[in-house]
Amino acid sequence: MYLSKKYIVPSLTEYVKAQLVRSMEPENILSILEQAIQYDEKDLETKCWQVIEWRTSKVASSANFINIKQTTLASLLKRNSLNISELDLFQAVLKWINHQCSHQRLELTTENRRSVIGDAVYDLRLLALKEQAFAEHVSTSGLLTDAELVAVYEKFNDLESPLLKWTLSEREKVFNTTKQKKSFIRVSRFSNGSVSFVPNSWLYNGESDTLSFSVDQFVLFHGVRLFGSYREYYNVHLTVNDEQQTRGRYRVDKTYEGVYGFDVMLEQPMLVKKNNVVKMQATISANSSPYGWGGKPNVIMDGLTVTFIDSCSEKRTCVSQGQFHQIILSV
Repeated sequence: MYLSKKYIVPSLTEYVKAQLVRSMEPENILSILEQAIQYDEKDLETKCWQVIEWRTSKVASSANFINIKQTTLASLLKRNSLNISELDLFQAVLKWINHQCSHQRLELTTENRRSVIGDAVYDLRLLALKEQAFAEHVSTSGLLTDAELVAVYEKFNDLESPLLKWTLSEREKVFNTTKQKKSFIRVSRFSNGSVSFVPNSWLYNGESDTLSFSVDQFVLFHGVRLFGSYREYYNVHLTVNDEQQTRGRYRVDKTYEGVYGFDVMLEQPMLVKKNNVVKMQATISANSSPYGWGGKPNVIMDGLTVTFIDSCSEKRTCVSQGQFHQIILSV
C-alpha cells in the first residue's frame, strides 16, 4: 500500500485492497482498519467497520485489541451499533487500558488509567449496565473516581448529579432492526406436507437432536425454528459448533407456513464461511412435538444453496427426519 501510494500506481492500490478484504478476520481487522485510515482509503475503512460491528465480541477478545491506538479505540466506542454486551466491551477496554499503562511503565492508578484512554472513557455506555454488574465490575476496576461512582449510583436511583458525565444509553443491536428481520432467509428442509401431526409422535427423553449444514456462500446464521405443539412450552438448550449457546423457555402460539413451532435465536449471529460445516445440537425438555419426514439434503433458496448433513448415528434427528424445521440465515 505504501509503495502504491508513493509511486502513484492505482492498480496496485486496488490489488492490495482486494487482498486485504479477502483476508479480513476478527484477529486482524483492527490492523487493517488502522492501515486504511493511515492511507485514507475510505471504502476499505467502511468495510472494516462493517466487520467490526458484525463481530465485535470476537474482535474485542482478539490478541491484537490491546495494541490498537487510542484514536482507534475512541472511534470504536463512538459506534452506536456494536455486537457485544456493554459489560464485555468494558472488560475488553479495561484490559486495553492496563496493557497501555504497563507498556508505558505507568502505575495502575485511576489518574494513569484515565490519561491513556482520555475522554473516550465517556463513550462507555455505563448507564446501560445493571446496577449489580456495575458494582461488581466497574466500581472495583479503579477506572472511576469516588465522586464519579457516587454520581452514577445516584443516576441508578433516579437522582441527577452535575458530576455525571456518562449520558449515552444502550447501543442499538446490529441485527434487531425491522429491515434485518425482513431480510431473513428461512430455509426449510421439509415440504409443507411432510410434517407428522400425530400426537406424541416425537418424544423427548433427554437425548439431543443434532444436525449439521453448510452453505455455498458467506452468510450470517441467526438461529433455528423447532417444531412444537400448539400452546405447549419447551425448554431448549441450543449449542452451535460447541461454542455459542442459547437457553430459554418457549411457548408455541403461532404457525409458520401452517406448521406450529417456535424460533430459537442466537444472542449474536454467527458468520458462516463458504463450505464450512455448522453443527447444531438442541436438547429439548418437553413431552412431545410434531416432526418432519422426507427431509431434503439440498435446498436452494434466494440464490443460496444449503446442504444438510447427518451429525449423529443415534436414531433421532437426521437429514431425512426429525427436528429443525428451519434454519434462519441472512446474506
